[in-house]
Amino acid sequence: MDWLDIVCKVAMVIIAIVNVIFAYFVFNKNKNRELTNKLILDYSIEHFYKYFDELEEELEKIKNKNISNTDKKQLEKNIQSLGRVLEHKFIDLFLYVNGTLHENIKHDIDDMVGVLTESLFDEGINLSVETKFNEKIATPIVTTKSKILKLLFDSSK
Repeated sequence: MDWLDIVCKVAMVIIAIVNVIFAYFVFNKNKNRELTNKLILDYSIEHFYKYFDELEEELEKIKNKNISNTDKKQLEKNIQSLGRVLEHKFIDLFLYVNGTLHENIKHDIDDMVGVLTESLFDEGINLSVETKFNEKIATPIVTTKSKILKLLFDSSK
C-alpha cells in the first residue's frame, strides 16, 4: 500500500504542475486580449473608421466626372497622407501587443491602396461610370474594412 501512496502523491504533484502551466498560459492570453481591447481598440478604433470615411470622401471626387492626371496625383498624395495618419494613430499601436495583427492590418491596407492607385491611373477604366467605380474603388474598400474588422474580432476572442 506504500507504493500506491507514492504514486498518488506523484500524480497530485504532476496535476498541480500542469495546472500552474495552464493558468500561466490562460493568464497571458487574457492579458494580451485585454491590452488589445482596452488600450488599443477602445482608444483608437475611431481613427480606423475616420480613415475609411475620409478615404471614401476623397475618392468620391472621381465619381461622375473625368479628372486630370494632376488631380489624380493630388488624390494619390491625399490617400497616402490618410494612410500615414492611420498608421500612426491606429496600426502602429498593435506593434508591441500583437506583431502579427500589426503586420496583417498594415499588409491589408497597403494592398488596398495599391489596388486603388492602380485603378485610379489605369486609362482603360472609366471610374466615372458607377459600376466601374463600385467594382474598382468601393468594393476593395469595403472588403478591406471588413477583413480588418474580422482580424480585430478574431484577435479579441
